[in-house]
Amino acid sequence: MKGKTTTLKIKNLVLTMMLCCISSFANAQLVTGDIAFVGINSDANPNELAILTLSPIASGQTILITDYAWNGTSLEATNDLAEGAITWVTNTIVPKGTLIKITIGVDATIGGGLSAFGSVTATGWSGDAIASGGDNWFVLQGSIAAPNFIYAYANWSSASYGIKTWPSSGVTFPNATISYLPSSLSNGTTANIQSGSPLYHFDNNVYTGIKAGTKSDILAAIANSTSWSGSEVDTEIKDLSPGGTNFPGTNPIFTVGSPASVSTHPSSTSVCSNTNASFSIVASNATGYQWQVDQGQGAGFVNVSNTAPYSGATTATLTITNVTNAMNGYVYKCIAKGVADATSSSATLTVKQTTVVTDTQVACDTYTWINGVTYTASNNSATFSRTNAAGCNEVVTLNLTINKTNPPTGTYSQGAILSGTLVDLVAIGNNIQWYDSPSGGMPLPLSTVLISGKKYYASQNNNSCESSTRLEVEVNATLKNPEFEKDTFSFYPNPVIDLFFLKSKEFIKVIMFYNSLGQEVLSKKVDGYEISIDLSGLPKGIFYASVISENKVKSIKILKK
Repeated sequence: MKGKTTTLKIKNLVLTMMLCCISSFANAQLVTGDIAFVGINSDANPNELAILTLSPIASGQTILITDYAWNGTSLEATNDLAEGAITWVTNTIVPKGTLIKITIGVDATIGGGLSAFGSVTATGWSGDAIASGGDNWFVLQGSIAAPNFIYAYANWSSASYGIKTWPSSGVTFPNATISYLPSSLSNGTTANIQSGSPLYHFDNNVYTGIKAGTKSDILAAIANSTSWSGSEVDTEIKDLSPGGTNFPGTNPIFTVGSPASVSTHPSSTSVCSNTNASFSIVASNATGYQWQVDQGQGAGFVNVSNTAPYSGATTATLTITNVTNAMNGYVYKCIAKGVADATSSSATLTVKQTTVVTDTQVACDTYTWINGVTYTASNNSATFSRTNAAGCNEVVTLNLTINKTNPPTGTYSQGAILSGTLVDLVAIGNNIQWYDSPSGGMPLPLSTVLISGKKYYASQNNNSCESSTRLEVEVNATLKNPEFEKDTFSFYPNPVIDLFFLKSKEFIKVIMFYNSLGQEVLSKKVDGYEISIDLSGLPKGIFYASVISENKVKSIKILKK
C-alpha cells in the first residue's frame, strides 16, 4: 500500500510539473521585435495589413494590433471613427518567418490569414476603416490600457511633411497623424518610419528586402526605407498575400535564424579501389546539405546526386560505395544550407589500386605454392590474396607447369669385366647420372669401379628435371665383357679436333659421350655400321664414349684438342 501511495504521489508531481510547463509556455510573453509590419494597403477595400513573426508564437497568446497613437503615457484614439484594434488569440504554435495578411472590412470585420492560426475580433473601425487613420501602427500584448509594445510602424500623413523621426515632444494630443515612440521600442530595430519622396506617406506600401537572415538582420532591413516599395495610386494595390508576387513560396515565407557555419571540414582520404569512402562535415545552423564534386575535367564543382556510387549527397556525410581507380584525384566539398549558406573546404580522394598478378612457375614433379598447397600436376586456376605494396588487396593467379621425367631404360642385370667402370653400364636416356642408392645420395663419377653383385641406379634429366625414380642395374662382373671384337671395331682420330669417325661390323644403335664428371654431354642415335660425329662443340679435355649395339657395349677414351 505504501508503494502504491508513493507511486501516486510521483505521478501527481510529474503531472503538476507538466501543467506548469504548459501554462508557462502558453502565457509566455513576447519580446520586442518578435512581430513586425511588412505591408499596408490603405487604398484597398477592404483595407489590408501584413505582419511577420520573427520568433515562434506560442498557442494561447493574446496579441493586439492597433492604429491608436501613443501620447507618451497611454494609447488613445485620435479619430474614433477610423481607429480601432484587432484582438488575435492563437490556437496553435505559429512558426517564425510566418507571413500573415489581415483584412479589415468597412463593417469592422476582419478575415484573411489570421484564421489559420487562431480566432480574431475587431473593434473600433467604421466608415472608411483605416484609410484615414492608419498613419501609425502598434503590435502589443497586455491591453490598450496597459500595453507591452512589440513593434511600431509609421506611415506619416501629408499633414506632417518633413518628419523623419518619431517625435518625442511638441505634439498636442489628440493628434490624427503623429505618435510618440514608446520608450521600450527603438527606431531602426523594433520601430520604423516609411517615407516617400518628397516625404509623405504611401497608402500602398510593401517590404521587398531580404527574406532570410538573423532576426536582427531582418529587423534592420525592414526599418530601412530602401527596402520598401510604395505607391499613392489607388489601382496599384500591393500584393500582401503569402505566396503572392511580393512574398512567394509557402509559410514560413521568411527564413529566420543564424547563418550556417562549418566547424569541422571534410578531410582528404586515401582508400583502396573497390572499397568504400566517406566525407563528413559538422555544421551549425544548417537546414540542409549539398555535396559537390570536381572530377578534374574542367567542369568545376557540380552537385552530387544520390545515384551509384553515391549516397548521403544531401546529408552531413557523403558515402562512396565501391570506389573505382578512375575516381583517383576527385575533389569534394559540401554546402551547408541555412539562412546563409556556408561552404566547406575541399577534400581530395586518393584511390590506391587493387592489383591482379600472375605467378608463373616451372617445377619438377611437385611444387609448393604461397598458399601452402603442394601441387603434383600443372595448374593455372589457383588464386591467393595478399596485401600489395600500396596496402591494398592483391589477387595472385598461379600459372604452374609441372615437368615429370621418367627414369632411363636399360637392362636390370648387366655384365662387366672385372675392374670395369660405370662407363661400361648401359642406361638409355638424356643426361644420365649414376648413384649407389635408389633415391638421394651423391652422384657417382663415371670412373667409379664397378663391384660385382652391387646395384647401381641411373637417372636421366629432361627439361632441367631429373627423374625422381631411377633405373636399377645389378652388375655381374666377369673376366670378359661382351663387347665388340677388336677386329670388327675401329675409330679415329684420337686425339680428335672436330670430326670423329667410327666403323664396326656390329650394328651400332647409340653412341654417348661423357665428361670426366660422368655427365652426358652428347648422344647420337646411329642405327648403322659407320658413323661420323662433329665434336668441335666440345671443350678440350678427356671424354668417354659408350658405343652400344643391340647386346654389346664398347667403352672408349677420347682426347679432345
